[in-house]
Amino acid sequence: MTQQALRIVVFSPSIISDIGNPQATTVRAMCQAFLELGCDVTHLELRGNEHLKRMLATRGYRPMRSFNLAYPGIRYRQYEIPDGLHRSVWFSRELGTADVVVVYPGTPQPVLEEVEGFEVRQVLRFWPGGSDVPEMDQ
Repeated sequence: MTQQALRIVVFSPSIISDIGNPQATTVRAMCQAFLELGCDVTHLELRGNEHLKRMLATRGYRPMRSFNLAYPGIRYRQYEIPDGLHRSVWFSRELGTADVVVVYPGTPQPVLEEVEGFEVRQVLRFWPGGSDVPEMDQ
């Protein structure tokens, strides 16, 4: 019997552009580590986000090509946030086969709202400050 790969969906402000987004290097490393452990990894970021726009304006498409060459196993997609019921349908489609969703700070508020309301038992949700994350004693 073949074990199916753990499917991880990651939301962050940008995995490609580190301009004004220093966590991009951490997100890349985390996604690559999961990939090397045999997981199926998809990264989603808002289409036309400020970090990506600034990168394209200052560095062009070279960093995007470099990312694709350095991290060929990470499935990278951009999204637009639909309105109303279409948002929930879109979100359910993106996470319909996911086992884990990781949401980094800076992810758009509508995505955070969908993550909070996404009640599927097989999906483990993690995002700093989210309701599934236990408070740490200081």
